[in-house]
Amino acid sequence: MRLALLLCALPGLACAEDILLPAPVTEAQIHLRGAVLTRQAEARLPAGTHRLLVPVLPRSVEMPRIALTGASLGIVSTLDGALVDGRDLYTDRQNAAADALDAAEAARASAEDARLLARTDLDAAEARLAFLRSVSGQALSGLDAGSIASSAAAIGGGIAEAQADLAGARAALRAADDAVAEARRTEAQARRDADRAGIGDAPVSLLAIGLTTEGGPVSVTLEDVSDAAGWSPSYRADLTDGTVTLDRRAELWNGTGVAMERTALTLSTADLFAFAEPSEPYADRVVTQPETTFAPRSPVEQSAEADGGGALSQDFAPAPTVAQDKALMAEALLDGVVVTYAYPEPISLPAASGTTTVVLDRLDFPARVFDRAVPRYDETAYRMAEIVNATGEPLLPGSVTLRRDGAPVGQTELPLIPAGDTADLPFGPQPHLRLEWRALENTAGERGVFTTQGTRRQDVVLRVRNLSETAQTVETLHALPFSERDAVQVTARTIPAPDARDVEDIRGLARWDLDVAPGETAEITIRVEIDWPEGEVLNWQP
Repeated sequence: MRLALLLCALPGLACAEDILLPAPVTEAQIHLRGAVLTRQAEARLPAGTHRLLVPVLPRSVEMPRIALTGASLGIVSTLDGALVDGRDLYTDRQNAAADALDAAEAARASAEDARLLARTDLDAAEARLAFLRSVSGQALSGLDAGSIASSAAAIGGGIAEAQADLAGARAALRAADDAVAEARRTEAQARRDADRAGIGDAPVSLLAIGLTTEGGPVSVTLEDVSDAAGWSPSYRADLTDGTVTLDRRAELWNGTGVAMERTALTLSTADLFAFAEPSEPYADRVVTQPETTFAPRSPVEQSAEADGGGALSQDFAPAPTVAQDKALMAEALLDGVVVTYAYPEPISLPAASGTTTVVLDRLDFPARVFDRAVPRYDETAYRMAEIVNATGEPLLPGSVTLRRDGAPVGQTELPLIPAGDTADLPFGPQPHLRLEWRALENTAGERGVFTTQGTRRQDVVLRVRNLSETAQTVETLHALPFSERDAVQVTARTIPAPDARDVEDIRGLARWDLDVAPGETAEITIRVEIDWPEGEVLNWQP
């Protein structure tokens, strides 16, 4: 009756024709950005024209797509804030959360009332004790000896009784304070649970769906697009006995304001908010302007400009540099690659949650295990595992927690690994493989560095020391210098010669496969000579 009266009071609503339906989320296709949520509701209607009233999805970016069975669609309108109390739309879980919040609020109010009574008892005990202590001997001066003795005994007994009452009142107030604190904590938790269940105090907006039916069961399906949900891939990789076991996970977040209970979940890498149209090719007009003659600048003007006090002419000022958005470049790697994952069982997501993690699957990759050393920057070599993505689908970029033989060794970011491609995964340092990089000085007979006008010679030594009791093969990397100008000549001689050059298509990156015996040190010597034109300054460090 309360709901019927409320709906009758809303402008534009006819009680006989309006049916209020919850329409919970039954399917969720969550994308890396945004989500497509499918809601469904059913009702048995008599023949005629009616309106189904379903709640508006709070964070929907557009009017939902509506499909009806058993009826033909009519006018659809939005009734903003139409329902003051949305309890009639709650699910069983939401009703339980709402009841728990109501009970917690009532318990907190009762605890506060009890504390107020305890405070009143304490105030009364303090007032009684203060009164008894205020009685002085002068007030008894008109009494005989017997009366004075009996009065003194009565006052003393009253003070003792009042002090005992005061102690009891203080203990009761402390207990009342503790009860209020506990009740407030319980209420705060109940309110948090209510928020996660999608219960709010704000009025509920309704979507009024007009329809005409010949009578019988009618079902409505709404498909909403929201920008307040998403997911990101994450992984846990464990290297054991030459195999990398990769647990693939999805980190889900839901900020739609609608709780999802036992919802069919599909994850997708498609971009819901990608550009839907090509760029506009603007006209490319060529113009000329008269040649301008500039007077030579004085030495004072040139000095001021060199100190930052001068400015280039606007006509000859350099064009602004447009920085590439690295995030957009990373997203472009996924262009045209759409992967979907159908989760095997229904899932529940709170309305206002942090992150919910679901495990997608577990993949095993046979690995080529090796040690990699970069002496220029590291003090130890690192254990690496090269894998081939033979899953037939891309492995999406995401954070990965690394373990070796079950023990955690760190975290890193997994890059996009297309199907059939290879990737090197790190699995922590190798403390027994110590590295050293040294630029030799021209002292103690070392060849070192030699610089003349337009010429520089520099010797660099790389060392890998094996502190273990077994022989080790270490893949050692170092970037050799190069020049892109014919006028700058760069020669880099190495002893021994690299096993590979331009590794991973990086110009100048060289690799040595060093066999290091137990307790021994392998050494690489690099001799660099650079010649550059007179009048120019060399900007290079080894």
